[in-house]
Amino acid sequence: MALSVKTGKVECPASTGNLAFTGIGFQPKGGIFWLSGNTADGEIASSAMGIGMAQSSTAEAAVSGFASDNEATTSTGVAKSNVDCIKNAKSGSAGYVEADFITWDVDGFTLNFSVVTSGVDIFYFVFAGSDIDSVAVTHHTMKTSTGDQGYTGIGFQPDFCLFIWDTRSATDEAYSSNCPYGMGAATAATEEFSQAFSARDSVAAAEDDSHQRTDSSIIGTNVAGAQLAEADFKSMDADGFTLTWSDAAPVAYDFHVLSIKGGQHFVGTFNLSTSTGDQGVTGVGFEPSAVMFSSAGAATAASNIANWHHSLGVGVSSTERGSICAVGEDAADPTVESMVNDQTSVIQGRTPGSPSSEDALADYGSNDADGFTIDNETADASPVREVVYWAIGAAAVADQLPDKWHPEISQPYPYINQVIPY
Repeated sequence: MALSVKTGKVECPASTGNLAFTGIGFQPKGGIFWLSGNTADGEIASSAMGIGMAQSSTAEAAVSGFASDNEATTSTGVAKSNVDCIKNAKSGSAGYVEADFITWDVDGFTLNFSVVTSGVDIFYFVFAGSDIDSVAVTHHTMKTSTGDQGYTGIGFQPDFCLFIWDTRSATDEAYSSNCPYGMGAATAATEEFSQAFSARDSVAAAEDDSHQRTDSSIIGTNVAGAQLAEADFKSMDADGFTLTWSDAAPVAYDFHVLSIKGGQHFVGTFNLSTSTGDQGVTGVGFEPSAVMFSSAGAATAASNIANWHHSLGVGVSSTERGSICAVGEDAADPTVESMVNDQTSVIQGRTPGSPSSEDALADYGSNDADGFTIDNETADASPVREVVYWAIGAAAVADQLPDKWHPEISQPYPYINQVIPY
């Protein structure tokens, strides 16, 4: 059995059209993209976070949010798509980067860029190998009444689902003012997380909020950061999955799902250490090949958390990793918004400011037999910084038959699987 994974970054070109990226080392079967508007490691003004997914040229999706820095009246926006794998907002009507997925190639992938900002970094995580049986990206709508809802059309029973959405526009392809977007994941009813981030448009002082839950897979918020929809993961089904909606959506907002069958998957959570140094996380149940980390920079809470804080990163090894953090200060006037790219970490914990302060930073250490190790290079005692994660590993190998021993000489019996004459 085999699983291949790779994380890295590519750059947005200066002109539109198709562009092939190579150097992956294998032909991927699926992947995730994430980006801010930054062109290099370090911090720049304004907050942006785009998240995309792709399986093929007809199975892709993206969502993003944006908030402008140093504004007396807030300027924020959101965008989503089911025909692009990258759609990164920079206002309520335009984007930094838009790209349609074209092909998975022998050594990489090809994207078609329709909107470009030269040099913007695009982080990616791709996977392939015989362990990955099936990958799908599908599009669904939130339930407008409470109760169970089965979602079909995946084509197989998933082992893992990653969800992305926004709750501003009921349709895809549009840019909208205000910035409520989210992501979640699940492997089982007891292994899930959901996150939502919002920044309100056209108000005198910033209204920036975050949500992070471990008892649901989707949580939608309104423009003020208040919860307006919630779904708990119930089951993986033969042709999809079932969600239990405890809070019905007021509108049938679109959400998009990356589903994977094959390999081993685990969704979990831990708190960052309050001291620097190595921190081992166990209980995964297998040795990961890669781990995706996401954090709202605070502990799980039933209500919204002040400030927009979204750290998103992936680690494959101590030399192959990368993260982005978008931060915005609630109640700031003028607005205080920034975004930070870092190719040498997987988790960032920041306090908004001009510039923001780096209060927590973790690099990837190693993949371990029952989990992974991160290296906390910067740590703070408070607030509690909870991290949610998805670990992916190679398929389990069946235990070998035990050696059969000759009862008298305690050596492997020489006649196993042979007829022994008497």
